[in-house]
Amino acid sequence: GDDIVTLAKLAGGTNGNIISFDASGDPVAIATGTAGHFLKSQGAGSQPVFAAVSSGPTLATRQATTSGTSINFTSIPAGTKRITVMYRNVGTNNSSDALVIQIGDSGGLETSGYVCGSGKVASDTSTRFTNGFALTLNNSGSQAEGQYVLNLQNASDYSWVGHGAMHETGGNTTTWGAGGKSLSAELDRLSIIGSAGGTFDNGTVNISYE
Repeated sequence: GDDIVTLAKLAGGTNGNIISFDASGDPVAIATGTAGHFLKSQGAGSQPVFAAVSSGPTLATRQATTSGTSINFTSIPAGTKRITVMYRNVGTNNSSDALVIQIGDSGGLETSGYVCGSGKVASDTSTRFTNGFALTLNNSGSQAEGQYVLNLQNASDYSWVGHGAMHETGGNTTTWGAGGKSLSAELDRLSIIGSAGGTFDNGTVNISYE
């Protein structure tokens, strides 16, 4: 009859294991997870597993933006779906520069085909960019800080969209930008350049990804 099998009548097992069922409907023990892991469902027809809790975004190594014409972050891991580019007092020596993010895959960086724009709140102007995700600087010698967030919009065609804002260091100008770009393969790198080819002369930049 029902309700006659007590815990005492079950065969001994391993401390920490839990009981599930296999594809044939027979009982099976799920191996004990590492301390701090949680029990994760794998959907109908699959046994659950113990898995680690996500540690959140990974912070890359900060780079100085005090020289050179490009700042590169490579070896971004497969499966990345969100990237944040963070500027701190960044500037160049070219008064025509915007800070431009170019993304790429194993075939290299993409330098065209972006549908992006950036504007200045103070002057109520906007500029179209096709060579990257851009945020305009205010003028020659200006520095700015802020961030640009990129999100994978569609994994099947490697489409990325993004938006960002930054504020002039020591000034009153805020700039904003947004746009999109599709790659030919999975993203694994990005580079920050000055849109008019200026040389970086101040600050630092870093990315985080998840």
